[in-house]
Amino acid sequence: MRTRYFSKERLAKLVEIFPKATFDAEAQEPALIVMAIALSVYTLTLPGAIDGLLYYVTPDFSKFSPELLIGALGQMFYSLSLAMGIMITYGSYLEKKEDIVQSSARIAGFDLLVSFLAGLMIVPTSFVA
Repeated sequence: MRTRYFSKERLAKLVEIFPKATFDAEAQEPALIVMAIALSVYTLTLPGAIDGLLYYVTPDFSKFSPELLIGALGQMFYSLSLAMGIMITYGSYLEKKEDIVQSSARIAGFDLLVSFLAGLMIVPTSFVA
């Protein structure tokens, strides 16, 4: 008899193995950022990754064009629209005294940080031999 990969017994064992904090959203969010930082640092230790880092952070103004600007604006609006959807979803949990402008600035800052970390993980890796 063939067993399913995700049977109730296997899921029950997984729940018993992992501590309860693993499934806590407040514990997962900082853990994802820590893992992204760790992966970025590891990526930069690979041979050839420094060339990728220089490619990532050094602007080449000769390739600047209106199409590039439109593409960058499209990426920005897409990324911030996801962040805005999250803010609207969780906005119902905010207290009346919360500063919406400060929360919006914090969301935009974290969005920029996560996007930069994603680039640090991906672009230098493409230069690794």
